[in-house]
Amino acid sequence: MKKLLFLFCMFLAIGFMTGCEKEKTVKKPTKKPPKKVEETVAKPTYKNQFPLSGIPTNDNVDSRAVAIMVSNAPEARPQSGLNKADIVFEFYAESNITRFLAIYQSQKPEKIGPVRSAREYFVRAAKVYNAFYVAHGYSEPARKLLQSSFIDNINGMAYDGVYFHRDNSRYAPHNSYTSYGDVEKAASKLNKSLAGAPTAYKFYEEKEIAAIQGNMANEVAVNYGGSDFNVTYKYDAVSKKYTRYVKGAQWTDKESGTPIEIENIFITEMKTTVPVPADKLKMIDVQSGGLAYLIQNGKVTECTWENRDGAIRPMLNGEELKLVPGHTWINSIPTGNLKKIVTVQ
Repeated sequence: MKKLLFLFCMFLAIGFMTGCEKEKTVKKPTKKPPKKVEETVAKPTYKNQFPLSGIPTNDNVDSRAVAIMVSNAPEARPQSGLNKADIVFEFYAESNITRFLAIYQSQKPEKIGPVRSAREYFVRAAKVYNAFYVAHGYSEPARKLLQSSFIDNINGMAYDGVYFHRDNSRYAPHNSYTSYGDVEKAASKLNKSLAGAPTAYKFYEEKEIAAIQGNMANEVAVNYGGSDFNVTYKYDAVSKKYTRYVKGAQWTDKESGTPIEIENIFITEMKTTVPVPADKLKMIDVQSGGLAYLIQNGKVTECTWENRDGAIRPMLNGEELKLVPGHTWINSIPTGNLKKIVTVQ
């Protein structure tokens, strides 16, 4: 009996051990998933920043600004090269017609125009930036100022067919074009230097842009008093840029066909002397400062402008406001009209 009990216990022990062995072979060790390695892409570093656009670069930024008169007549649209200007001023010319002063420093377009005639206040605005001034034609006050050595300049009246070229697809006076290369040749011929960068604006760093404060400004309209010149800017929340519309049509560059995109819209009240009759020459004060809207990143800030340290600058409580790196369009309107002819929504 004891022997049978011993054998029974031995069988139980062997069965238990065999079960344990089976269990050991069934259970496989679990492997921990490998840790994900975060790939870090180093941001490029730049040693320079263009003074009028704030765009970072490793190129030399010590070139002089070049200011070129560009037509805004319907017959001149679409224009060439406005998309590459760091700053574009839009001033009244005669009646409710507006005209552009495009200031180039960071980019050098191969075709700019149509180039149009000078007005005295355009010349004075270019002088603020110590720019080399380019026009084709002039009013009598502008002619006197240009010929007084007030500003280094070339004019198509003297250099048509040399540094200014006609586009046969357009009719005069909306068919005169130049290029940055032509301007460089002209400056060299006249022994005028194109070195010496303008005084820089203040610009936001990329990480600061999202925190820009202000009321919403998804659409901005400026009523210049004529359907061919009233302008609307529309904000794109994806690109964080504004595009320009006249009579419902989006503005594009003639050469590339791409929309003209703008990071900063600066609408400035300037003292404007309106003649009688109204189609005669206006006078616009680019010196004295006034009220303004600064519109950027879908927001608007009511501020002032000052002609200070070689630029028309946005100011608030005595401090210069920063710009978003990129293109800036400065719209001039008569004093007292900021909330009358400008709609922000």
